[in-house]
Amino acid sequence: MVKIKSCIMTFHALILFSLTLTLASCGGGGGGASGGGSGGAPQSQESKAFVAPIQGEKRVFTTTIANVDGAMATYNTDEVIAQVNADGSYTANWSSDGYSLDGNSYGSQSGTDTYNDVGDAISAQLHQGLSTNPCTNIYPSGGRPVAMQPGQTWDASFVSTCSGISGTATLTQTGTYFGVENVNVPAGSFLAYKFQTSQVISTSVTLNIVSWYDASATDSRLVRVRWQYLYSNEALNSQSMDHLDLQLASY
Repeated sequence: MVKIKSCIMTFHALILFSLTLTLASCGGGGGGASGGGSGGAPQSQESKAFVAPIQGEKRVFTTTIANVDGAMATYNTDEVIAQVNADGSYTANWSSDGYSLDGNSYGSQSGTDTYNDVGDAISAQLHQGLSTNPCTNIYPSGGRPVAMQPGQTWDASFVSTCSGISGTATLTQTGTYFGVENVNVPAGSFLAYKFQTSQVISTSVTLNIVSWYDASATDSRLVRVRWQYLYSNEALNSQSMDHLDLQLASY
């Protein structure tokens, strides 16, 4: 029986176990552009080159997490862009609130993550007290293409190696770009690039991740990402993860 518990679905897990931040990695309001979406002329349906974030920008996300038994919880994550390099790569610090779900309590977490010049996560550190647990990600196929047409697919797989853990983990995923669409989140209404990555976790569990990124040409910030687990009947457990929905609340 496969049991995927909610405790692993932190912001850190979003970075390590998916390409949810292929362009760039929640209450309402707040922030300079909150409530009105982002400025700048919208780009075409073709995805364009990654637009680096603004150093010092703070992003607040709200996450709704749900199990197959209907239990739900909500928690917030703050992300601050700590450094932006000349080539467009950048480093971000984040912290997430704790939450309770199905009678279990999960504590707050924080970390530091680094992205390359197309927004693929190349390293991540989960802070635990005075120690850190660093991981590095390598993309054998080169990662997400710089530009894509609607309907185009790519090999979204990567290899993750974590300090203190023997061996490496290869996450085999396929990615699809769907074009630009309007998406409403607590931070406002955005024209956003839409992507999906799919990963077969086992013979009985598949994970689909749909992500939206700001297409305004001002900053390829993450706007929304939704994880959806698909199970065969024999894999179901009452506390298995059903879905996770992270949305931008302010920036």
